[in-house]
Amino acid sequence: MSAQTIIKFQDIVELEIIKRPSIRIKSPYVADAIDKKGIKSLVHTPGLGLADQCLSGSKIFATPSKNKTSKTDYIAQSVYINEKDYGQTIIGANPHTAEIIGKEIIKKNIWNPYPKFKVCDKKPAHVDYLGDIYLKDQNNFIIIEMKNVICASYDPNLKEVNRRYVFFDDTNPFQRSGIYPNGERNQKYKGKSVVSERSVRQIDEMINSKQKYHFAIVFLVNRGDCSIFKPNWQRDSVYSKKLVKAVKSGIDVYALGIDWNDKTCNFNGELEIDLKPW
Repeated sequence: MSAQTIIKFQDIVELEIIKRPSIRIKSPYVADAIDKKGIKSLVHTPGLGLADQCLSGSKIFATPSKNKTSKTDYIAQSVYINEKDYGQTIIGANPHTAEIIGKEIIKKNIWNPYPKFKVCDKKPAHVDYLGDIYLKDQNNFIIIEMKNVICASYDPNLKEVNRRYVFFDDTNPFQRSGIYPNGERNQKYKGKSVVSERSVRQIDEMINSKQKYHFAIVFLVNRGDCSIFKPNWQRDSVYSKKLVKAVKSGIDVYALGIDWNDKTCNFNGELEIDLKPW
């Protein structure tokens, strides 16, 4: 299928990251940036450093902050990367935008595995589970958790990668995969080290609530250079095992491909999922 535009930003600007955290605001969610004219600004970076893919010198695409009380001038929407042996790509840098993308794809029926269900504009008052997207058909609900996938696997035959959070996949033949989760295992879930306690706990909560609601986890692979999705067994085997358990428990799991250019994000279709350890 041909790519379909989901969001087109009319007021996007190109910036270069100078420093994160900002010198002026000591928050990891704020960076100092500069535009092509040499004008400096403050940028909200909701995806933080994107697993070391958004650093000093990185080129980003950002939209103006519309909140009048905001201390930042812009919000980062995507980051441009150029990797030796892998080429150029643009990665979606805003988890909130990822949720909007997912909702728009379903609402516009560009992709919708539940055609009889309609997207709710907000959380239904009597639903006691906090999800990202709610679908309703009469009195039945489907609750979707969106996961923003911003990292990819690397070919073990091409090891000249100089940064953290690099995971080599020796599956033969190699296919570049969107992988989740990423980051440090500095949180705990039931005594085990995990990247995100919330993500692991969510799966247990979904399994425990599946008699009341139907659940789905949608991994939005927010970069155009991946043809498959895999849980990141190397970084977080606890989460990866939970995801396998979720599928066996009847929770739907999907992966969607998103391709970016400077002004638009485009839907590339549903991606294959491989849950096997690697």
